[in-house]
Amino acid sequence: MRLSEVQDLFARTMLAPPEAVEAPEASIAALFTAAPDVLPERLQIYRNTIVGTLTDLLLATYPMVKALTGEDFATVMLRSYVLSYPPHEACLARYGGGVSDFIGSFAPAADIKYLPDVARLEWAINESYYAVDDTALSPLELLEVQPDQLSD
Repeated sequence: MRLSEVQDLFARTMLAPPEAVEAPEASIAALFTAAPDVLPERLQIYRNTIVGTLTDLLLATYPMVKALTGEDFATVMLRSYVLSYPPHEACLARYGGGVSDFIGSFAPAADIKYLPDVARLEWAINESYYAVDDTALSPLELLEVQPDQLSD
């Protein structure tokens, strides 16, 4: 099996429903040769770490959502997001852009009508933080800027 196939299989297993870890399919079990009787426990440790880390990442990305709903509620909601929408690229700074839409469809948050808008604002802040910086003007280019345009 190629490395990319192993990685895809492992990622799918870690973010699948808990049954995938409790009774791992043969292809994932074949990757682990030592102590097959404790394999579900080992996989559960990996799963808890992965899901917990992704949830913590989203809690840090959406601090106002967390403040408005409380940490416990936000953790459950964002964990649900992680399990429904796992990352599809390696850059975690770009993970979580769909949280506002998810919140809009998350039944327990239905009474907080403005929460998806707060999440959209926080995602915009995240995108601007990680955006590529503009190229600075050289001293010669700066000399060419008219005084009334300096604030722009």
